[in-house]
Amino acid sequence: MFHKQFDHVGLNVTDLDKSIAFYQEMFGFALIEKWDDPKQAFIGADDAVLGLIGRAGL
Repeated sequence: MFHKQFDHVGLNVTDLDKSIAFYQEMFGFALIEKWDDPKQAFIGADDAVLGLIGRAGL
């Protein structure tokens, strides 16, 4: 059986900390987990989860 559901969506961002703050303030997302090497984080609310990947120079 095929489930029509996403686990998470990944976004490349130029500034990881600013992006985390944006999604927290605009959508009420909570920080789930964050890593420094590589620079990435999971944030979300309810069943919505975003993977943010820090990519300098985009």
